[in-house]
Amino acid sequence: MAIGEEETARQERVRAFLESGAAFDGRAPEVISTHGNLLFLAGARVLKMKRAVDFGWMDFSTLDRREAACRRELELNRRTAPDLYLEVLAVTETDAGLALGGAGRPLEWLVAMRRFPEEMRLDHLLEAGRLGPAEMLALADDLAVPDNLFLGREMTWANWLGPFRLLDYKGMRQATM
Repeated sequence: MAIGEEETARQERVRAFLESGAAFDGRAPEVISTHGNLLFLAGARVLKMKRAVDFGWMDFSTLDRREAACRRELELNRRTAPDLYLEVLAVTETDAGLALGGAGRPLEWLVAMRRFPEEMRLDHLLEAGRLGPAEMLALADDLAVPDNLFLGREMTWANWLGPFRLLDYKGMRQATM
């Protein structure tokens, strides 16, 4: 599905607002871009914005879908990381401009998170030799919950298996036993 100009323009306005540092006490955030999200990191805070995309298996094409996905992400991830996942916030439009959590109409929805230490990122743990096959499989078990993949989409086995078609998950598990 093609994403409309209105959605694209809305997201560009919100991105410019977040990149300006207005949501981070004037500090310009580091921005990490993924296929489905933009993460804005400054100090101990992270704001995560769903991109207006539709890959079939991940549909964030409308503001309502992005809000639902943010709320579902918070619900799911608070089960295992309640100290990291804080709340869902609206970026609103007020008479004074854009605001984080203001009283105006919502332009975009964000997941607010607490930033965890850089050395705890998986790539750093792997480089340090602290992430082996057993730890990776335990993580895969946690992440392979179908709910984590859909965030508001209809779950079908064909859709669920899509992102994993290239992984030999059974082979990986047998090799570590």
